[in-house]
Amino acid sequence: METLYSSTLASRVGPLFLATSGKGLVALEFDARLPGQQTIRPNPRDLRSESGAVRFEDSDRRLSAYKHELEEYFAGNRRQFSFPLDLRGTRFQLECWQALLEIPYGETRTYADIARAVGRPQGFRAVGMANNR
Repeated sequence: METLYSSTLASRVGPLFLATSGKGLVALEFDARLPGQQTIRPNPRDLRSESGAVRFEDSDRRLSAYKHELEEYFAGNRRQFSFPLDLRGTRFQLECWQALLEIPYGETRTYADIARAVGRPQGFRAVGMANNR
C-alpha cells in the first residue's frame, strides 16, 4: 500500500486538499465534504498507483513548499509552479491534463478547445469528465 502525504490549505477560493507522493503533487482538490464529514479527502481509488491502494498520512511539513507556492499564486505573486506533478489517470485523462498544463497564464480554454487539442473534436463531454477528476 502506498502512503500519500496530505494537508489542507485555507485559500482565497476556499479550503483545498493537497496530497503528494514521492514523485510529486498527486491531488489538489476543492473542499467537497459531505454534511458531517470531518476531513477533505478524495476517493483513494482515484489515486491508485501501479503499486495498488493508497492511504493518507497528514503531513504539513511534506507539503509546506507546495502550500507556499499556492499562497504566492493566490496573492498574485506567482504565475508558474516549480513542484513536480504525479498525474494518475487513463491515457485520455493524461492527454487532457497535459493540454491544460499548456494553457498560458491568464488565458482560458473551453472543453471543446481541449477536445480538439487532444485529437477528439467531439469529445468535449469526455474532456469535462476528465477535468472533474
